[in-house]
Amino acid sequence: MRTPLALAFGLTGAALGIAHLVALTRHHKATQHLALVRLHAQALSDVPSDPRLSGTEWDGIDPDETARRLMANRWVTLWSTMLRFGYLNRTDIRQAAMRFMEHPSHRAYWKRGCGSTRQMGRSGH
Repeated sequence: MRTPLALAFGLTGAALGIAHLVALTRHHKATQHLALVRLHAQALSDVPSDPRLSGTEWDGIDPDETARRLMANRWVTLWSTMLRFGYLNRTDIRQAAMRFMEHPSHRAYWKRGCGSTRQMGRSGH
């Protein structure tokens, strides 16, 4: 009779341990999510209206276009981080990228910084 009771206590302890690990994982993921929300808010409030502050210059491109390309870079970086942490899935990224690439400045940023869209399609990204 003692063995079933000990087994029951052992299983209960294991279940509680697993539940604790699940709770810790959720808390960690929520903390990551909060950090992403803060980055997002900063990117939106920190729109690079003065390209001189960014240290990024493209020859022959006016400051307004530079600012738009810098903002495109911030979005791509944020989406990459969100994908990595599981807050966006590949379908969400594809939809966002399709809308993103509708803007001429975003396409110019991608072509200049990441290669042509044709290369992107071949690499499977």
